[in-house]
Parts: sequence; structure tokens; C-alpha cells
Amino acid sequence: MTLLAKIAKLLRPAVLKTTARVRFNSYEQGGRIPWSEGYSKYRSALVTSVLKSPDVLSAFEDSLPLPDNFGFKIDERVVELPWVASRLGPGNSVLDAGCAFFKYPAARERISEQNSVTLIALDAKDMTFDLKARSVDRVQADLREIPLPSESFDNAICISTIEHVGMDNTQLYTSNDMFRENKADDYLKVASELARVTRTNGNLYITVPFGKFKNHGWLQVFDGAMVDRLISSTGCQLIAETIYRHGPTGWQLSNRQTSADAIYFDVHSKDADSRSSNLAAAEAVVCLHLRRI
Repeated sequence: MTLLAKIAKLLRPAVLKTTARVRFNSYEQGGRIPWSEGYSKYRSALVTSVLKSPDVLSAFEDSLPLPDNFGFKIDERVVELPWVASRLGPGNSVLDAGCAFFKYPAARERISEQNSVTLIALDAKDMTFDLKARSVDRVQADLREIPLPSESFDNAICISTIEHVGMDNTQLYTSNDMFRENKADDYLKVASELARVTRTNGNLYITVPFGKFKNHGWLQVFDGAMVDRLISSTGCQLIAETIYRHGPTGWQLSNRQTSADAIYFDVHSKDADSRSSNLAAAEAVVCLHLRRI
């Protein structure tokens, strides 16, 4: 069975509640329009199937080509989460900065009762899910000043969060007007803080939208120079840099040169029309595996 066939087989959950099944089918039959009815259910099912498939995860771990149409019209979570999950290093303590990883039940299932997990988010409502871990700490804080000791974690994860720091977070993430900002370089403070709380020889995983720089107000798209500055600000060793780009055949491996012109579909802008776009959000994403030395 091909990798694509395995994904297709896994994508259909054996049991779905009636409402979920209707929405799931509605998304497929409606032309798979990003953010239309059933989109979130479909994305969750796809992410779950991938995270539970050793064969698919091995493709991410080894940076192998993905099957045609993988994650077509689905946002970047469909590559970010399995990329991180496939590379998550040993150790008992895990930080999820921004909570984009453990937000997904299939990601939470990868944590055992021997693990201790710390969640950090700007808003407490983003940390309400349960985890079966030895301990779970929920910290409401600004990632530019993480209120935790240095060298606290074996693994630190930050999925598509840094691009929002220093931007106008009142649009989506908080009602606190003090976070209505335009401090484009503050992502460097976050990168430095994440490295600080990662233990020596520990692993840091960061993903951000990549391509042609643009400040969307509530986030910014990183170009190559910004990625270089991010890496440098951590003081860590770069273990791996993987870029994925969405195109006519879904998400596929790419590189800095071929993704330098990638854009971001801002569904929250007043002129956004998901029906006329194959993009759900980022057209390209860069995934960084760093190790504190």
C-alpha cells in the first residue's frame, strides 16, 4: 500500500458522531473550501491519522517527499505537527509555548504519565484541555519574559506562535489593549527566552510562516534574513531546517530559494475570499530543530 493510500485509509475515522460526520462530508462535497463548514473536523481527522501512522511520521523525520495532494487546501498545521512529533527528543519535561501542539488530542496522546508538561499562553482559555501527564503546569504569560528558571525543559515546542509576538494580538488572542503592538523585532526576545529555558543538550522546535516578508498587523511572514536572525538569537546549534510549501499537489518539501516568494492568505482581512484561494493560511512554513549547547 502506498503512503498516500495509507493516509487516505486512516483519514476516515471508524466512528464519528452524526453531527461531525455531516460536517466532515459537507466539507468534502462542498469542494473543500478552506474554513468552510467541516474544515476544522477534516483537518483534525487528517492530523490525527498522520500522528498515529509510523510510516507517515518517518517520512517527516527523514525529510522524505510527501505523497501528491497531501494536505491540499489545509493550513500548515498538517505539516508542522507531524514534523515536530517525528523529531521530539528524549526527556521527561516538555514546554508547549503557545499551545499549538498539545491543542490536538492526537499530539497529547504522545505524552506518557512519566512526562511533565508546561503550557504557556497569553490567554488562559487556550490552556483548558486535559493532559495525562505526571504533572501539568499552566502559565499565563508573555513569551518575551517567561517566568520560569533557566534550563527547565528537555524539549521546548513553539509552533506558529513567534510570528504573532509584538503584533496586534487584540484581533484574535486577547482583549487586553496593551498587546495592541507593532514591535516587529520582538520575536528575537522570544527565541532567546525559549533557548534560555531549554536545558543544555535539550531540543527546541520552532515553526513560522515563511516566504516574502509581510506585516499583516496580527502576524508577520518571515523571510530568510529573519530566520537567520531567529536562529542566531537562540545561540543554539541548528540540527535541521525543513521548509514545506503548499501548491497544486498539496504540501511538499521545498527550500528557501523556491519558497522565497511564498505569501500568506489572511482569512481575517476584509477582502479575503476562501472560495477563490487554495490556501488556508501560510503558503510556506519553515520548521527549525535547534539544540542548546
